[in-house]
Amino acid sequence: MPKPLAVLIVEDNNSDAQLIVRLLTKAGYSLTFEQVETAAQMRAALEKQAWEMVISDFSMPELDGHAALKLMQETGLDIPFIVASGTMGEETAVGMMKAGAHDYVMKGNLARLVPAVERELEQAEVRRERKRAEEALRESELQHRTILRTAMDGFWLVDLQGRLLEVNDTYCRMSGYSEQELLGMRIPDLESQEVDSDTASHIQKIIAEGEDRFESRHRRKNGSVFNVEISVQYRAEEGGGFVAFLQDITERKRVEEALQLSEKNYRALFDNLPIGIYRTSADGRLLDVNPALVKMFDYPDADSMLTLNAMDIYAQPAHVAAFNSAAYPTAVVSGFEAEFRRRDGTIFWAEDNVRILRDPAGRILSFEGGLTDISERKQMEERLQESQNLLYEVVENSGVSMYSKDRQGRYKQVNKKWENGNGKPRE
Repeated sequence: MPKPLAVLIVEDNNSDAQLIVRLLTKAGYSLTFEQVETAAQMRAALEKQAWEMVISDFSMPELDGHAALKLMQETGLDIPFIVASGTMGEETAVGMMKAGAHDYVMKGNLARLVPAVERELEQAEVRRERKRAEEALRESELQHRTILRTAMDGFWLVDLQGRLLEVNDTYCRMSGYSEQELLGMRIPDLESQEVDSDTASHIQKIIAEGEDRFESRHRRKNGSVFNVEISVQYRAEEGGGFVAFLQDITERKRVEEALQLSEKNYRALFDNLPIGIYRTSADGRLLDVNPALVKMFDYPDADSMLTLNAMDIYAQPAHVAAFNSAAYPTAVVSGFEAEFRRRDGTIFWAEDNVRILRDPAGRILSFEGGLTDISERKQMEERLQESQNLLYEVVENSGVSMYSKDRQGRYKQVNKKWENGNGKPRE
């Protein structure tokens, strides 16, 4: 049965927005969605309807990803914000995550979108459960204890000196300590990054602001370290203290670090390959180019090339038509030779090897390819052809009868003089 989902899509490209809709619909969601591309449209959409998720492009003419994220945060909504971009680099992506985005996917790898949506919807539900638990805590101490014992997140009740007064079974499992061992321990005993002075300073900050949310690293009883995300609230009643919810995010951090390493390695390879590498959208817009391609076309930098459509750099319309004819029925186009135009208008030959990425329905998502300059080879081939043509003319018009035979004594080639004087030889 389709799962209802209300999604606000912040995107200036209708094709990309429709692709997102198709992917989520195919994954079994019954979508209510709206596409916006300006701050005013987004603000109006957030006020008009309750949304369960925001999926936003990063680079748009009137609204970038940072502004869209901040606008959503200003409303106080706690819903997943996923960035789906074709131009965002690794550092920018990490910056968006630190600013509060929940995940990001590259448009060239939108297969990650559905798992990211499913995961963040689950995490949103966890956060809603946590919020309900916190509200219940304020309403009833008995109800609070029942919820905390069964909560999915770890729980601490901490005094103003940073001593643990209460913990739940979840944190006991996380840390490997028993409840009796944890009670009376202080935060620096478990924190791998804070000493007493750091903890005291952090406590004063939380008292002043009323709450905090941050990531840290804790030590288990066996000495190993795990990553936690901590949400803390200050309680002024009964002498003061803190309520903290702790979520083990070790696996999420491992995946993020692996992804960052993978993308770093890919970028290093991409940037240092001697052949020109590019990636385009389905309609040919250049989304990414490496330094070798920028140099090949004599542009000052990658940004100046990313304003182009790939078809703009072909020199011959016939070559564009030939490429389209070769590309659309296949997944790979190999050894395609065509003339290209540099920034100054000069023409050169290059060999194009292209991979076509498609969605499950067979629609083209993007092109990834590599160009090799073959101008020198083409010039050599032309000179060789000219030499052969000249030699042919000399042989044909020579006043001397000429012929050649193969190893079996059969005539392979004769000129006009031989034919006129001897008759055409028989094979």
